[in-house]
Amino acid sequence: MPQTLEAIKHAKDAEVRDSLMRHGIELEEFVGDTQCVEISALTGKGLDTLEEAIIALAELNDYRAEVDIEAEGVIIESQIEKGKGQGDVIVAGTSWCKVRMMSDYKGQSLKQAPPGTPVKVMGWRETPNSGDEVLQAKDEELAKTVVANRLRKIEREKQIKDLEVINEKRRQRDVSGSIEAIIDSLDSIGNKEVHVNVVDSGVGDVSESDVQMAAAAQGAILGFNVKVDKRASSLAQTEHVEIMCYNIIYKLLDGIKNRLSKMLPPVLETSITGEATILQVFQINVKSREFRPVAGCRIVNGTIFKNQQVRIIRNNKQIWEASVLKIKIGPLESLKHIKKDIMEAKKGLECGISFEGFTDFKEGDFIQSIVVKEIPRTL
Repeated sequence: MPQTLEAIKHAKDAEVRDSLMRHGIELEEFVGDTQCVEISALTGKGLDTLEEAIIALAELNDYRAEVDIEAEGVIIESQIEKGKGQGDVIVAGTSWCKVRMMSDYKGQSLKQAPPGTPVKVMGWRETPNSGDEVLQAKDEELAKTVVANRLRKIEREKQIKDLEVINEKRRQRDVSGSIEAIIDSLDSIGNKEVHVNVVDSGVGDVSESDVQMAAAAQGAILGFNVKVDKRASSLAQTEHVEIMCYNIIYKLLDGIKNRLSKMLPPVLETSITGEATILQVFQINVKSREFRPVAGCRIVNGTIFKNQQVRIIRNNKQIWEASVLKIKIGPLESLKHIKKDIMEAKKGLECGISFEGFTDFKEGDFIQSIVVKEIPRTL
């Protein structure tokens, strides 16, 4: 019987090796280049052989580690202990440490740990997690910044996951069979800029819980052939949640299309009402010992209005735009002395123009008085 059991054991061992060969892993004992070591975590069998195999492979491949760079490592296990002494600053996960003491696996104190050395490090502010990557920081300030950034990132990721659950526009319909048809129709509305995001739907009247969820998600409630509970309606007014209910499908779709259209950014249409060319730049005394450049201009097209939006064109490129314009009338040769304000300057008039916030006038620049209109867009 013992011989039979031994034969079975050898057969099982051979089966494992044969299986590795079938999957393209050629073992050394079969004239391959892959080492195979039998180990047991329970009994400790083969651990010394495994260590020898690793060392032999490292020598064969001539593995090297850089010693003149900042330290890197991995947390194997962790616990809190008080230590003493001073050392480098390291970061692992969301914890950092100013090394108070290091010791090897025998408990003997270490002053430094070369590559490949397992060490016990004391001085952690918080217990790091097993598997966390360890990186060296140049000082405590950098370590604190790294940890703070990682904590903020974790919090943001948590908030995003929470919003994925609650960020939804509640839609209630009285017949479950109509839900898919309505959702398909809503999905066809919109473009790359705006669209309907249907993430939840249900059957029944609009309730307070629907309003609470819509308020948390900053969304709206869409109902088809349903009623709105009185308390839900009151809560919606308090929470500023819009409830849109319809009983005709095309009106529902038109209502959503209009709502999305209002969310589209408008098209900006710019029209030029007047244009002036700068003939000369003067320095005007506005206060005691304070001078301000004023552009001596001739209106060449249209009318330039005071307090209208203006822009400056230089070499066919816009270099400045503002909405505050000051115009002073007068022949160019007497501009310094005439300070009468006017509300507009028409074509052919010569005048002085100054702006709030801009003084870099150049001869040959053009000053344009413009009107910008917002043109609503529709889907």
